[in-house]
Amino acid sequence: MNRLQLANRCRSLRRNAMGQNIASSEGFTLIELLVVIAIIAILAAMLLPALAQAKLRAQATQCMSDVRQLALGWAMYNTDSQGRFPADEEGDNTLVDTAATPPACLPWVNGWLTYTGGTVGTDGMESDTNINYLVSGKWTSMGPYIKTPNIYKCPADRSLDYGRSGVPRVRSCSMNQAVGCTLDGTAGVPGNGTGNWLSGSGSAVGPGTWKIYLKDSDMSKPSPANLWIFLDEHPDSINDGGFAVQMDGIINSVATWIDHPSALHGGACAFTFADGHAVIHKWRAPDWKTALRLTPNYTIGWGQTTEYGLGSTIDLRWIAEHTSAHLDPTQGYLFTMVPD
Repeated sequence: MNRLQLANRCRSLRRNAMGQNIASSEGFTLIELLVVIAIIAILAAMLLPALAQAKLRAQATQCMSDVRQLALGWAMYNTDSQGRFPADEEGDNTLVDTAATPPACLPWVNGWLTYTGGTVGTDGMESDTNINYLVSGKWTSMGPYIKTPNIYKCPADRSLDYGRSGVPRVRSCSMNQAVGCTLDGTAGVPGNGTGNWLSGSGSAVGPGTWKIYLKDSDMSKPSPANLWIFLDEHPDSINDGGFAVQMDGIINSVATWIDHPSALHGGACAFTFADGHAVIHKWRAPDWKTALRLTPNYTIGWGQTTEYGLGSTIDLRWIAEHTSAHLDPTQGYLFTMVPD
């Protein structure tokens, strides 16, 4: 077969019985394309949950590292202050903290967060977005020890200064209200001191029979390894620098959340303890519709939440036993403790 005959033979093979060109063998049919698209969609559906979980783990790891750095700065301040802890405010004292004459003891962090920009200090800046209220030694006690403002904000916290609009708020962490002094360097007085929510029934009336930790030698019970210092607070709950836990009245069958911790790490929250270690603590209450578990609404006015039943109080019992202890060392809790 010569070259001309070979060419004619190839052309004839590319025509059908009606004389129309047959599609090149190098192309794809519609069915083949649909099959490929379906396979890609299935693979994407399988991978997306894994990617979401990987993101959650990465955020949790970063958050745990951040609160550990906060604990390190806190410990450095204690060392330079003869073992005494920085002020841990109850209520909005932004104007007092930023006045020309500073208080005797500066707060560990400054400002009162809202979804309306935050309280304005004497510098004219709003608390929601002012990093000086975090790292400036002029208005905060821990500022000279922590120069990276990003560690004050959990990477999973998407709150903005006007809720769902504006720019990112700068803080999501709070300190145990039983740790630290008031602005005069003492524990203060009931109603105007540290640990006001430890005792009472839904109101700030003072620490009552519960311990306040002003210096490192006070940390005997719970031990430093079991006394939490910093956590990530729920974006809709956070305001001042203190996280309130009402110790009085907690029993197995009923307990009340005053402030609410975050659950943004897949139902878990970052904690750091007085000995410097940090954990991501998984909340255990079976009902994911409780206030603790709700996703942020980015609105103000978060109220107290009372939980009923052994299963529903388990999370508040865990945090309470790591918050404070009775002044009388022979007196224990009125609830069943929760294993870590």
